[in-house]
Amino acid sequence: MDLPLDLLQDPDTEIRLVAFDESHLPALAPLFLDLPTLRLYLPTLARPLNEAQLRGMLGDWHDATTQFVFTIFFKNGIAGICNLEAVDWTNRSAEAGVALLPGDNRGHGIARASMKLLIGFCFREMGLHRLQARIQEGNDRSIHLFESLGFVQEGMLREAVFRSGHWKGLRMYSLLDRDFAAL
Repeated sequence: MDLPLDLLQDPDTEIRLVAFDESHLPALAPLFLDLPTLRLYLPTLARPLNEAQLRGMLGDWHDATTQFVFTIFFKNGIAGICNLEAVDWTNRSAEAGVALLPGDNRGHGIARASMKLLIGFCFREMGLHRLQARIQEGNDRSIHLFESLGFVQEGMLREAVFRSGHWKGLRMYSLLDRDFAAL
């Protein structure tokens, strides 16, 4: 499917989502060195990644068929990433996520505005019916973000990830196209 991956922008918030490109790696590297964020964002082992590992991981995440990574630009600078994975074209569903670079990008509505763009793109352009998200217990900012966007908690994967010597659950959330249209 040929998607207009560079046309996601909101002039009111100065947020723009652009299909990931390797030229974005230097600006995104601090995100993948920020272990507290990685422990919340990645369901796998959180560890610092060197440039080659990061390039390989983001390349795997962005096949532009069933997985998409978007670089978040805010006021001409890179602010983070949002992604879609496990896009199921038959059942018109995907899993969504977002992570911002450490520092000044957080707490200003960038994640919310980025996710609204991504969700609108998923439902209006890609024709998806359902988005889902897995959010780790204790990640209160993400829980608040997704709930404020209309995602509904469907359940809990008990003790699904091991972090800092403790088991943590993953909350399962979903948003249907009709629920987003009603917002």
